[in-house]
Amino acid sequence: MLKYLRCVVFLPLFVPSLGAQTPQLVIRGQVKLTAAGAERVVQAAKERAAALKVAENIAVVDDGGHLLAFLRMDGARPASADTAISKAISAATMRRETGPVFKGGTQEDASLNLAIEHAAAANGGKLTILYGGIPIVVEGQVIGAVGVGGGTEEQDVSVAKTAAAALEIAVSATYYRGRRSDSLDPNKSIPNSNPPNSRECSKSRDSVSLLIVCFQCAANGRPLANAIG
Repeated sequence: MLKYLRCVVFLPLFVPSLGAQTPQLVIRGQVKLTAAGAERVVQAAKERAAALKVAENIAVVDDGGHLLAFLRMDGARPASADTAISKAISAATMRRETGPVFKGGTQEDASLNLAIEHAAAANGGKLTILYGGIPIVVEGQVIGAVGVGGGTEEQDVSVAKTAAAALEIAVSATYYRGRRSDSLDPNKSIPNSNPPNSRECSKSRDSVSLLIVCFQCAANGRPLANAIG
């Protein structure tokens, strides 16, 4: 009998309190960069590099710094291939653009920047203080990064920023296209007790159409005047 009473006494210790909050075990609703998205980034970077007349090494990684796509343009120096990958990994894992941590012009600042880079390498990490690594941000989340190497500092940054922006614009255009399709679907019920009149609907749809064309023009490098004329 004493044995059973002991079990009854200790049983409540293993029962979670009803008032305690259950910890969140997973994070839902995350955006992930796909292989197709990485290829879009590479293509945009290649076009920007061609416009600048510079041969670049272009690397795209996911949010964990894992390589998704890489391109060494014809004539790009092979020595910058690993540099481009390091820039992409650093931008993705640090969630920020690459560049010197200490931006002062003193010798001490330069030494500290090199020390940080060497400390990361000694621990098996990838961190660079070179410019040219840009995070790719969609819906407020860093979903990856692009790293560019082979040109001047300004050229690398320009190519990387253009490539990252191209994907963000393409994703936004796809989102608004989906919203427009939903709004035009006759099977979709509109949760509104006072539906807009026909003139308001037409005006809304024309505005969405114009916005989509603007996104497409920006993504393809065409002037926004094409969206109006």
